[in-house]
Formats: sequence, structure tokens, C-alpha cells
Amino acid sequence: MPPRSERLSHLMPLLQHATSHLGALSTESGRSFSLSNSRMAVLSTLMQRGRLRMSDLAELLDLPRPLATRTVNELVARGLLERCDDPSDRRIVLVQPTEAGRTVYEDVQRESATALEGVLGDMTADEADALLAGLEALLEALHKPGRGRRCCGPDDPDGHHDAHTSQPGCVHAQSVHPVERSQP
Repeated sequence: MPPRSERLSHLMPLLQHATSHLGALSTESGRSFSLSNSRMAVLSTLMQRGRLRMSDLAELLDLPRPLATRTVNELVARGLLERCDDPSDRRIVLVQPTEAGRTVYEDVQRESATALEGVLGDMTADEADALLAGLEALLEALHKPGRGRRCCGPDDPDGHHDAHTSQPGCVHAQSVHPVERSQP
């Protein structure tokens, strides 16, 4: 087996490869609406937070406003988001999911969970537990103070483990479902 440092140098490509197989575009619903991880992050944030001003959405996702606006425009064109007036201040425009957006979001979540269950079913219990422990440790390390990056950015995969929900500022915390682990 190669030394640990050599194995760790392959971590980022491995994570990117895994998320390409498990991201929104790996689902039938995600493909039908061209839901990249960035588009899914916008939809997910609005599903969890409800109506938001564009500036608030951009800030939550740590995106430049022009990029957030372009992504919202793409999702509006696909019928997944809509703009609406703020009842308290008609000068403000809010963004929210449409009924179709809610349905697609739920479909992608369900299809992704089914795909992941199939993959985990091909692993031994020890392998699945080691993966879970490793991902929990990675997320904990990513959220240590001073990391310089807010949680969660535009390419953050949705659906991370419930250990992550305790991290302040995570826009995906509400969408995380507990993962059952085998007992030792």
C-alpha cells in the first residue's frame, strides 16, 4: 500500500469523482433540469430558508451577486424558482421555489438517497462505518475556526451527515437526515 501522504494527495480527485456519481446530475430528475451542484445548492438553500432576497442568497452561498443572479435566472427559466415582491417593501424582490422546484428538489433527494443506499449496500458494514467516521471527521475539521470559508459554498454536496447540522451557518443543516450506523 502506498504511504499515507501519497494516498491523501488523491483525496480531492476522489471526493470530486464520488460527488459526480452522487450529485444532482447523477439523478434522472437532476439531469432533466440540468441541475449542477451550484444550481442544486441554490434550490436547496431556498427550500430550507424559504423566500430570500438575492443579496441574502448570494451571501449565504458565498457567491458573487452576479453569479447568484445568473444561477437564479437559469432556475427561473427552468420553472424551478420564481421572483416575487416583498409584501413589506415593494422595492425588494424575493426569490422562492415554485411548486415544480419543490417537486424536483424532493425527487432529486429521493433518487440520490436510493443511489447511495445501493452503493452502501455493496460495501461491508465496516467499510460503510469507516466512510461515515471519516466524513464526519473531515466535516469537523472543515468547520474549525479560522478555516476562512463559510459553510456551505456553491459546490457543497447536499445531504451531509447529521453531525454537520450542529455547525453554525450551514445552509444545508435542515436538509440533513440522520444516517443509521451499525452498532459495534
